[in-house]
Amino acid sequence: MDPLSALLDADDRVVDVVLAAPWSIALGDRDEAMILAVSAGAVWCHRGEGEPVLLEAGDVALVRAGAARVLGHSAHYPGDELHASRRFRVEGAAPGGETHLFIRRLSTSDRAAADFVASLGREQVFTAARDSHVWQVLTEESRHLASGRSGVLARLIDLVFVEAVRRWAADGEARGWARAVLDPLVGAVLHLFHAEPDHPWTLEEIADRVGTTRTSISRRFEMFVGEPPMTYLREWRLSRAASMLTQGENVPAAARLSGFEDPFEFSAAFFKKYGVSPARYRTGGTADTA
Repeated sequence: MDPLSALLDADDRVVDVVLAAPWSIALGDRDEAMILAVSAGAVWCHRGEGEPVLLEAGDVALVRAGAARVLGHSAHYPGDELHASRRFRVEGAAPGGETHLFIRRLSTSDRAAADFVASLGREQVFTAARDSHVWQVLTEESRHLASGRSGVLARLIDLVFVEAVRRWAADGEARGWARAVLDPLVGAVLHLFHAEPDHPWTLEEIADRVGTTRTSISRRFEMFVGEPPMTYLREWRLSRAASMLTQGENVPAAARLSGFEDPFEFSAAFFKKYGVSPARYRTGGTADTA
């Protein structure tokens, strides 16, 4: 599974709402990313500071996790009280409204998927192909109340989103981490590393898993990520271990779960990266206090 697929690997929670002005939606300060797909009308996405982002019919936006956002019918700031809402709240839903909006909740438990979302900034707006068959089927499905509707809508929104992201990437707009995870080969390798950091990976096995050669993996990984794949894996394992230590995991378990079979090698690598031993790091020590 590649990072973009991992991002979409969530349950079938979709909000399908028709709104009439004045309307507003408080997204809340959630721990999940969201896709906003505007089927009709216009949506202003307020971020609490700075200029709001306008989404029009055919636009698909990705909102990162942990971002308190308010959607509204106008560019006028809706107010701090609504923006500070920690729960999802809809005001102004009406069957005959002029605005039709889909909100798809996503999973960012996969680290590569989370890094992909973070690399896009606060909101990234993509343009969907409204004349595509998928968009037309999505619009048609939303008009009917039938069994399995939520699951079907989720899959269709995913398809619309993937089409829009692929077009964005093909146009050369993707940069940095987003460009890396959208590359089929590099994205597949990243997902292997993030899904199984404790596996004893070798370039030979990675090449076999993704169906290419060791040379191709090394060349493309350095091109997109900026370092060899095994160097990246080592750094990712150390970052994962550091995170587990701060959460109270003991040193041997953190080393083992992060893919270090030799505790002495782990301690030496950890000290080199963080300037402090794993045990001291676990109790809140830093290089400055060591």
